[in-house]
Amino acid sequence: MMEASSIKVDQDLGDPEKIASLTLRISGASNFPLANSHRQRVRSRFWRTVTLELSPDRRTDRPMPLTPADRKKHLKATPTIQSDHEALRARARQIVEEEQDVLQKATRLSKWAYANVRQTMASNTSSALDVLNNRAGDCTEVTLLFIALARAVGIPAREVGGVMYANEGQPLFGWHAWAEIHDGHQWVSVDPTWNQVYVDATHIKLSEDTNDWGWVNLLGRMRITVVKFAIKK
Repeated sequence: MMEASSIKVDQDLGDPEKIASLTLRISGASNFPLANSHRQRVRSRFWRTVTLELSPDRRTDRPMPLTPADRKKHLKATPTIQSDHEALRARARQIVEEEQDVLQKATRLSKWAYANVRQTMASNTSSALDVLNNRAGDCTEVTLLFIALARAVGIPAREVGGVMYANEGQPLFGWHAWAEIHDGHQWVSVDPTWNQVYVDATHIKLSEDTNDWGWVNLLGRMRITVVKFAIKK
């Protein structure tokens, strides 16, 4: 999957966390419903290409509250996200301690997952409880554990996936998983694999649920060209 989803790009973007804005031309995804949000906007579709504008995530001026049904859905324990298991609940309570602010709770959980899960591609764990016990995994496992810990302390959370920029000897975008939590005001992106709360501008969101696999149809077809980017001052 990693090899199939690696997309070479024509420019080195440097440190992703220093990018203030990024405009990309994407081909091979003209019929795919790319997410639109305050940080990711489809600006135009022409023939078989899409122009996508990205920025770092941030707090929005306008609240985007959850419906009761969505809140229940994103707090629910599942066979893979066992947020009702006492081991996960106890660990989450230990991490957040007496903190009451939702965003600060999520920040503590993200930092803990980043520091305590050994990052490796060799571990294929399918449940958050297994990740907690094994303390090893790639972005999928780290994100799975983070979501379970968040839900265990009452924070609505969901997995998202897509591609993000890296330079592994050459500049490319590669498949990646991260999370979003709802802080009562809006969905906030959290990438516990890279210890980011409010992700950088190179995260391109393609999916919004562990069961959303429509993006797989893009593998091997998606091409990315850098139109322009700006560095934070």
